[in-house]
Order: sequence, then C-alpha cells, then structure tokens
Amino acid sequence: MTEHRKPPFAATLREVCVVVFSILLAFAVDSGWDQYQTELEVEALAMTVVDELESNHESLTHSVTRHAAIADAIEQAHLNGSSQTVHGTAVIDREMWEPQTAPLEALLSFGAGSGLSDAEVRMHLGEVVELMEE
Repeated sequence: MTEHRKPPFAATLREVCVVVFSILLAFAVDSGWDQYQTELEVEALAMTVVDELESNHESLTHSVTRHAAIADAIEQAHLNGSSQTVHGTAVIDREMWEPQTAPLEALLSFGAGSGLSDAEVRMHLGEVVELMEE
C-alpha cells in the first residue's frame, strides 16, 4: 500500500511566495514600461509643440514685416498724396494670421486622457518653454 504524504508546509509556503513575488514583479515591470511609454509620448508631443511654436514665430515675424512694409507704403502715399506708392510697394489684401495649435491641443488632450494631473501637464509645458529658450 502506498502512503499519500502531504508536502511539508515550508515547501508549500515557499512556492506560494515565489508565485506571488513573480506576479508582483510582473506588475512592477508592466507599470514601469507603461510609464516609460507615456514619457516617450509626452516628449514627442513636446518636441512637436516646439516645432509648432518656432513655425508660428517665423510666420508671425514674416507677417509683421510684411505689414510694416505696407504701413510704410501707406504713410509714404499719404505724404505724396498718391496711392501709387502703395500699389507699387505692396498689394494690400486681407490677411489674417492664425497660429497653428494642433500639437499643443494634442499635448493637452493627451494629458487629460492619460491620467496626468494638471501639475504634470504644466510641468511638461514648462519643459516645452525651456526647449524653446535653448
């Protein structure tokens, strides 16, 4: 007759501890990976916002320069009593400057949808400003 023996309590406890530790380790690695992915996405969005801000600055500078030339032409025309200077220097048409904001909106909506706190979103926007200053 074979005798059924129960495994010793210490061995069973050791196996349970190993399984629990393995599960907790897997959760920690997964959480770390998710945090790393979030940081990469925020960094990519921040760089896009920097590019957007630089593009907007360049566009606005061009628009201001163009409008300064038009204002100078209008002033010269007023002094000369002729609109010929205005037509010769610049064609006056209706121009509205509108900044591009899609990446900034994406960064803000990413922050809202990702569970980032307002403070974290502001911190990342501060990083964008620092990147712009470099």
